[in-house]
Amino acid sequence: MDLFLDTFFLRTGFSFGWFGRSIVSIIIGLVVIIFLYLIFLWKTYSYKVTDKGIYFKGRIIVRKQKFVPFFKITNVETTQNIIEQMLGINKLGFQTAGTGGQPKPEIVFEGLEDIEKPKQLVYQLIEKTKKSSKSDE
Repeated sequence: MDLFLDTFFLRTGFSFGWFGRSIVSIIIGLVVIIFLYLIFLWKTYSYKVTDKGIYFKGRIIVRKQKFVPFFKITNVETTQNIIEQMLGINKLGFQTAGTGGQPKPEIVFEGLEDIEKPKQLVYQLIEKTKKSSKSDE
């Protein structure tokens, strides 16, 4: 690491000294650790759409499982931040009325390249659930 920093900064004529190299090494190490953690976190995510609702399972340190039935979904939202736009991926969020007054989705499908297929599937299943609940009444 020190050789890389020395080579890079000697070319620019800038010298950090031992303290500066230590700080830069720590920052680079933290960025690598955070990046690896996010990759492993993303790999643990599992989403399933059934005829009853949406199921999510994932996380590393604290395992999290959620199930949201279709009759509770009040809003379906798509979001894409600047990094996701550059990578060509999207988020598909499902909000319910019981999220504590927060405009925060209950379950979010992250890293979707083709967002239209799952979105249309969920819309169809929501409508099917609404129709079957009206016919039961």
